[in-house]
Amino acid sequence: MDAREIRSPELLPEASPVSLEANVESHKRKRLGIYFLESDDRRTALGGGYTSGATPVNIHGKPISEFTISKTGGWIAAFFIFGNEMAERMAYFGLSVNMVAFMFYVMHRPFENSANAVNNFLGISQASSVLGGFLADAYLGRYWTIAIFTTIYLAGLTGITLCATMNTLMPNQDKCDQIALLLGNCEPAKPWQMLYLYTVLYITAFGAAGIRPCVSSFGADQFDERSRDYKEHLDRFFNFFYLSVTVGQSWPSQQ
Repeated sequence: MDAREIRSPELLPEASPVSLEANVESHKRKRLGIYFLESDDRRTALGGGYTSGATPVNIHGKPISEFTISKTGGWIAAFFIFGNEMAERMAYFGLSVNMVAFMFYVMHRPFENSANAVNNFLGISQASSVLGGFLADAYLGRYWTIAIFTTIYLAGLTGITLCATMNTLMPNQDKCDQIALLLGNCEPAKPWQMLYLYTVLYITAFGAAGIRPCVSSFGADQFDERSRDYKEHLDRFFNFFYLSVTVGQSWPSQQ
């Protein structure tokens, strides 16, 4: 008979404490994943699911190559975001600064009522930012949230511009000098004129709420996380982003 070598079964390598820790952590994250989503995961457009944070995708949720992102994303998209954010802050803070004066001098509303309306405008725009962030994370994605709420924001600003330029939407300004204004003798705005102004004002506040929680992270999405210079680009992006925000919101106060 041929002699055969009998080998003992190979022992599995002992798991190191580090690997055990990693497995436990992975198991915990999987269990938590039932209830929570990691911040690096990205919601694709219109409820299309989530993609890994390291995978750049287009608005349809499909991965894009490094060559394509250099043409459609990166600094090309970032500078567009800087300009858009600067313009949005100029419009928002310019409206906040001048609306009290507009309501008092043009719409002939009492000063305290005018200030209260502007405070409501500021409160709605800040508080409803939670709703904008929720819609972006749970349903729409950052791109479509910004696109939809920017359209609402522009509609509100257009309505306010019409209110300031069309005589039909303003009370009669005849015989309303400074003395008559201070004495309250000017013709007050009609109820439907004030209803129109409040409507477009609060539409503008609601539109602003969907932009703010999404635009900074959407700008960071324009850079490829697989790139070696990703962290450097991200640092520069946020420096320029907050510079544009500061310039935009400080410009109305200097006028």
